[in-house]
Amino acid sequence: MDITLEQAIKGFRLYNEAAGRSKKSYLWYDKNLSFFRNWVEKQLEHKPHLDEITTEQLRNYLTQMRAEAEKSEQHPELLPKKRVRSLRTVRGYYASLSAFLNWAVREELIEKSPMKNIAHPKVPRYIPDPFSEQEIRALLTACKAMTDRSSLRLLAMVLLLLDSGMRVGEMLKLKFADLNLEQGRAKVMGKGAKERYVYFGKATKQVL
Repeated sequence: MDITLEQAIKGFRLYNEAAGRSKKSYLWYDKNLSFFRNWVEKQLEHKPHLDEITTEQLRNYLTQMRAEAEKSEQHPELLPKKRVRSLRTVRGYYASLSAFLNWAVREELIEKSPMKNIAHPKVPRYIPDPFSEQEIRALLTACKAMTDRSSLRLLAMVLLLLDSGMRVGEMLKLKFADLNLEQGRAKVMGKGAKERYVYFGKATKQVL
């Protein structure tokens, strides 16, 4: 089918919306795929059709993105806003392109995915440094020092995060009905709509 890359990306967006994907998900795809589209347009010097995308182009793109990310990773003194991208971002580019091109095959827009023989980019594992006791005390002190009603709310949020280990995004989605103060636990929805329970201690109960 004669369709431009830009039209195909819009079709993929419509597919994800109709399938009930979260807004966050399809906007993430849009961002990553639009970045690739702009890169290809500069390489070819015209707006490409979907069937013009080749395995060689994809490899060149991912190699360039990875090289830029590695250069950025090797210079931690750079401010975050000046960093080009991370290796995890490059993995996101790969995942977005793979999902998009597999969809294009299912829709019979192309015969086969040019991503088929491209290896998944490896990303080094790392464990983020935890807050020190001094940093935690500073956070709690800052919460208590506030003079308006938000002081207690922020204190509860910090204590809940410390006790449960839940992600910030998970905590922000919590409703009071998700909290069981008697049992000291909270029901959270993780990635992929995975429900689980986390627990919190006496101090957090009292603040809540």
